[in-house]
Formats: sequence, C-alpha cells, structure tokens
Amino acid sequence: MQATIEERMGDGMRDRIRRVSAEATDPADQFIQTFKLTRQVFDYDPIGPYADKEEYEPFDLRAYDETWTDMRRLQDDGTYPRAFATIESPVLMIHGQYDPHPGEMIRDSLLPHIPRLEYRELDDCGHSPWIEKSARKLFFSSVCGWLEGQTA
Repeated sequence: MQATIEERMGDGMRDRIRRVSAEATDPADQFIQTFKLTRQVFDYDPIGPYADKEEYEPFDLRAYDETWTDMRRLQDDGTYPRAFATIESPVLMIHGQYDPHPGEMIRDSLLPHIPRLEYRELDDCGHSPWIEKSARKLFFSSVCGWLEGQTA
C-alpha cells in the first residue's frame, strides 16, 4: 500500500505537503489540508460535489489519533482479526481496484476469520465507491442486490 501511495504522489504533491507541514500551525488543519492534497491517491474519479466536499470538517484530530492508536494496539495483540470469528452472518466486501489498500490481501487475511465473506472488486474505483463516477451505480446496485439475495 505504501509503495502504491508513494508511486502516485509525485514530487509536486510531496512539495505541497511539505509546505502545508511548514505553514499550518494547527495540527488538525494540517491533517485536513494534507488529506485534501492526497485524496487523488485514493479516489479514482470522484463525482463533482464530492471531489471538493468539506465532509471532514470540523476535524477532531485527538479522536482520530486515539481511535487509530487503539486499533493498532488491538491488531498488534491479535484481537483483530481474531474477534471477527464471532461473525456468523454473510459479509460483502466491495473494493475498488484503484484503492491503494490491497483488497485481495485483506480479503485473504479475513477469510479464516469470516468464512462467509464475499469479495467483489470494482474497476475504475478508488477507496470510496459511493462517490466514484464509474462505480457509484454499480456499488449501490451490488449492495442492494446482495442484500436482497440474503433475505430470499
């Protein structure tokens, strides 16, 4: 994942991130500005209003840091993914092929803990399929169709 992110960033983006780091004095503001700069690394072709949406503001950096610190601890001690073994229901994992997170690798690591995991990968789609021009309709129809199939 990190190699994919680095490959997509380019020198221009790295320079802009360095400027943000030097100029932004508020750590939460710095985080949001960096997030906005790097969004293209994760999104393939977001729908207009989502491309510039301020959906993450105001941003609680402390809550973010505490949440991810706790999640890393739970992963390091094996709680996750081991705790997922209690999931008995079917699970649908939809992953965009442009998403730098390694979808198939994540799926394979979860399958021993979630045996009813179904994986679908969408072309021309990044980390947030519901905002992608080419994948949005397919994402929602896949979710709806899959849910309808679970109630049949």
